[in-house]
Amino acid sequence: MTNVIVSVVNQQQLELLRVLVSTIPGMRIVDEMVVNEHVENTTECIKAAILVMNEEKLFKNRYDYTWLKLALDCMSLGVKFDSAESFRCFLLTFIAEEETPSESTISKKMVMARGELFNWHFSDCRKELERQRRNNIVKRFFHLIRQKS
Repeated sequence: MTNVIVSVVNQQQLELLRVLVSTIPGMRIVDEMVVNEHVENTTECIKAAILVMNEEKLFKNRYDYTWLKLALDCMSLGVKFDSAESFRCFLLTFIAEEETPSESTISKKMVMARGELFNWHFSDCRKELERQRRNNIVKRFFHLIRQKS
């Protein structure tokens, strides 16, 4: 089981936290993000959009969250996730662990998407309906973000 701690700290506290974490075997800082008002609002819009999509039961598979990570990487929203692990940690702040894809699943699925945003093709997917379903997840996601921002 993986536990995630999200903390808001000032610069001095961050330096102390880095030193402390470096002394504990197996513990590491996965991601650091300087939060400004725009990023915080955008992050809340992203969370809200994902929660709406969960209510709409759009995520057929846990790996479907991967398409959101890929889409966020393509857009200039001010929020970036440097790794599959940092994106997973973000999801774990508001989605139950058993509903969240593993870091390795996100990483494996990310390399399967090719093409342009909203018109991706997937190396693990031969059926056109499934390809459209995955692209529609991303379209719905951005519709909700635009609506909420």
